[in-house]
Amino acid sequence: MRLEEGKILRSEQRGKLFSATYKLPPASFARRLINRPLGHYIYAQARGLEGAWTRSNELLSASLDQLREESELRYEFVRYLSYLIPTLGLIGTVLGIYAGLLEAPNCVGSSGDEASACLSETIRELGVAFTTTFLALVLSAIVTLATTIVQSFEAAVMNEMYEDCVEHMMNRLYEGE
Repeated sequence: MRLEEGKILRSEQRGKLFSATYKLPPASFARRLINRPLGHYIYAQARGLEGAWTRSNELLSASLDQLREESELRYEFVRYLSYLIPTLGLIGTVLGIYAGLLEAPNCVGSSGDEASACLSETIRELGVAFTTTFLALVLSAIVTLATTIVQSFEAAVMNEMYEDCVEHMMNRLYEGE
């Protein structure tokens, strides 16, 4: 829907804007951010209630807060994974060290090629142990970075939409109509 820049949103335009955003998917940011305050404003104006703009502005802020909180909750499992991955890596380290130490007694009393083979097996087990930690830490860093980038982008989109709602909707509503 195209609206004239800087003009007051008249009753008919408010209704068209509400209808246009209502056609968006129910979970879309735009619909959830615009329809609640605009719907209240239209309702309050139609019934001559005072404070329609103030209450609608409060609803806009509350809608943004709710969207932010829901966004945070969507990342709970990913945050859990970013803690779980290093934990699994450390468990792998402990198991690898344990397996290496189990080999160590076999090396006692051995000599020559037998001692060399025994030490090689022990060192291999320890190498696996530390490799699991390294890989887990790298994977955790990648997951954390990706999550941070996506969350930052999502927050920027929500903030931009909020600013657009204030500039192009709330600042163009008129109490006296």
